[in-house]
Amino acid sequence: LLTGAMPPAGLDGLAALVDQSDSSATVTVSGPATEGVLARLIPLDLRRAAFPVGRTARTLVNHMTASLTRTG
Repeated sequence: LLTGAMPPAGLDGLAALVDQSDSSATVTVSGPATEGVLARLIPLDLRRAAFPVGRTARTLVNHMTASLTRTG
């Protein structure tokens, strides 16, 4: 999953690239209660030890498919 950037050169034959921009939205959630709020909606262990900065996972947010990345 590549968000907000052009794919690097040299991926031909290594990766399938498909534009998903018509079916995606980006939401940024921040603050001291973020883990607790998301824990009610997402079936993942979001504690920093289990889900550190840079980690990405595909999951469900209630009934919607999502890609979750810890950026900070």
